[in-house]
Amino acid sequence: MRTLILSDIHLGHPATRVRAAEQLYPLTKDFDQVILNGDSVEQRFAKEKAPGAKHLAEFLEVLGKKQVNFLCGNHDPFISKEHTKELNEAILITHGDILCPDLLSNHDLVMDKRIGQIKRSQTDLSNGSRVKYFVFNTMPPNKLMYAINLWRKHHKHVSNLNYPQAYKFIITGHVHKAGINEDHGQISINTGSFMALSRPLAVIVDDEQRSLEVHSITLRKDGFHLGRLVEAYTY
Repeated sequence: MRTLILSDIHLGHPATRVRAAEQLYPLTKDFDQVILNGDSVEQRFAKEKAPGAKHLAEFLEVLGKKQVNFLCGNHDPFISKEHTKELNEAILITHGDILCPDLLSNHDLVMDKRIGQIKRSQTDLSNGSRVKYFVFNTMPPNKLMYAINLWRKHHKHVSNLNYPQAYKFIITGHVHKAGINEDHGQISINTGSFMALSRPLAVIVDDEQRSLEVHSITLRKDGFHLGRLVEAYTY
């Protein structure tokens, strides 16, 4: 089975480069399974739920009869009850917002000693956190410094997720900064985002070949396509 892993598509967000779900067809068409690792559609606020459901339906139509797994992100906490996925004994996938307990988002995060027992309360922003969210997003110097600090420390936080077993690969998104880091034999891959000023990466896992590849993603007239090979691994 060949699996494609993407994150942070943000369908419905004004800053996403994906203007319509069908743009993702060329990227996804040749895979048996697609894993969407959080922030696939916008569902954060009550007013986004109806348009978010429409975007999700269109996306599922594009994906057709493929095996599809949605993991929750902080922008789409209602899309699934799944927050992590162990693809096999070597690969753990999670959106990455659990690494940022101080992130101002629309749900509480509780992290247990075991990675499989992360829980979220799928609720809208409270009035208090709405104020904090507004302040955070209207104070560019604060937001910029927070983002820089998050980018700098993200791969270190990923290493701290490795509670249950020694995964060789941990795949995240969330911070909108694509990259690959290796720490004591463990490889953390961040798939970036489809938002403006960011760049997305695609992770391809081949069960039969026991291989993992990281590719860039390019936008052409007919939609998004796999780009150049960035890294290739076996496990």
